[in-house]
Amino acid sequence: MKRPNYISRLLLCLFAGVLTTEAQQVVAPAPSTSAPPPGLRQAQDTGNQAVSPAEAAAGTLQQTSPFKWGPVTFYPHLFYRFLYGDGIQSSPGQQSTTAVQSLSPGVRLDLGALWTLDYTPTWTFYSNHKFKDTLDHALDLAGGTSYEDWTLQFSQSYNYSNDPLIETGSQTTQQSFSTAFTASYRFGSRMMLDSTISQNLQFTKGLSDSREWSDQERFHYQFSKHLDTFVGLGLGYVKQSQSPDATYVRPNVGIDCHPTDKISLEASAGVENRRFRSSSASDVNSPVFGLSVGYQPVATTRLALAANREVDPSPFAGQITKTTTLSADLNQRLLQNFYLDASVNHEAIDYVSSVNDTSAERHDKNYSINVKLSTTFLVRGTIAVFYQYRNNSSTAAGFAFTSHQGGLEIGYRY
Repeated sequence: MKRPNYISRLLLCLFAGVLTTEAQQVVAPAPSTSAPPPGLRQAQDTGNQAVSPAEAAAGTLQQTSPFKWGPVTFYPHLFYRFLYGDGIQSSPGQQSTTAVQSLSPGVRLDLGALWTLDYTPTWTFYSNHKFKDTLDHALDLAGGTSYEDWTLQFSQSYNYSNDPLIETGSQTTQQSFSTAFTASYRFGSRMMLDSTISQNLQFTKGLSDSREWSDQERFHYQFSKHLDTFVGLGLGYVKQSQSPDATYVRPNVGIDCHPTDKISLEASAGVENRRFRSSSASDVNSPVFGLSVGYQPVATTRLALAANREVDPSPFAGQITKTTTLSADLNQRLLQNFYLDASVNHEAIDYVSSVNDTSAERHDKNYSINVKLSTTFLVRGTIAVFYQYRNNSSTAAGFAFTSHQGGLEIGYRY
């Protein structure tokens, strides 16, 4: 029996949801090249004419790669960026101007229909001697299959980076390992249960490391082809160096609504209770939520609004973070061959003590404006010019800054 389209979208959302949460970088990272396994990727809607050239190159064109050896298909990709910016912190309170060049050659492998593997190294060079040139690594493995009423997914990622971060106010070496397994089972045409077990390991040089294990259970009920709902419960255990261990319980509810082809709404809301072991700090009870609203009035225009709130370990010992983000994004196709992507983002972060009490020790507010104009060349190539404005205010001395960045990006991939 053919599954409803909403199930395919849901599985892709679950795949995206198990990726590791990245630290807030001052300089934007290269576009992601990871993708779901071929069997799940077919569920994506590639008919949206408002998508960017990079999204288009990652979709239909990638299915025609000439590099194939038995069950393995190769999709090479290359990305280069030149950026010139000011207000980039080399250490807390020390803002510098620098040119940044990044080169990211990589390859994605489709291993039959069930597995995909992507590896991308990134060389980054700074013109200012206050920053250190780096070689970063990103490796992603994902697998997925369906059998009768079961759908199974597995993902494993590794990331090594040494970027200027807003949290630390300096170039910071980080390593992260993320593992997740999701099993989904359908009860008839309207009900489904999905379970996700995950492990996230984060190692930050000179600061606090964290290890997190979690389980997320969700029961879905589809009222119609336009409306899916769920009730869920998340459980987790966090072990953080030089900090008390913590457990949390996170009940939540959510909806996925597509009343028309032009409007989409995904929302979830819940409350997290986080309890610290071997500590005099009080429990942290915090609302958590996610909201995404999309509107596509015509084929060449796409608007999106998003809001999110979450609780995570901090890179600093004896702290957790409560983060609230708001964003608005516009994708507009211009003159057939050009694509405008403009976004506004606001982020508020509270650094809360997990040792003595739960008062905020530091509060940051971060604003950013991003504008990018891109087009394609030689079918699979993309070229773009961009500008980014970022402002961060902080109650802690040395972490406030204002940065203007602009530059050129060139990418090519199968």
